[in-house]
Amino acid sequence: MVKEERAAYIFKLGAERQQNPLLYGYCPESLCGKKPFYFQEVAIREIIKRIMRGQRRILLTMVTGT
Repeated sequence: MVKEERAAYIFKLGAERQQNPLLYGYCPESLCGKKPFYFQEVAIREIIKRIMRGQRRILLTMVTGT
């Protein structure tokens, strides 16, 4: 059942998200099984704010775990 719901969710929002993905939140945890960490949400929010302010250069450091 979850696979069908996830497919429907992705299909429904696919075209709309491609036009402006910043207007849509993350895939719900109940469907995707994943939730961003708080620091990931903060980083994404800060990057979006700076882009909206017109800042042309933004340094983003990313770390991957093992």
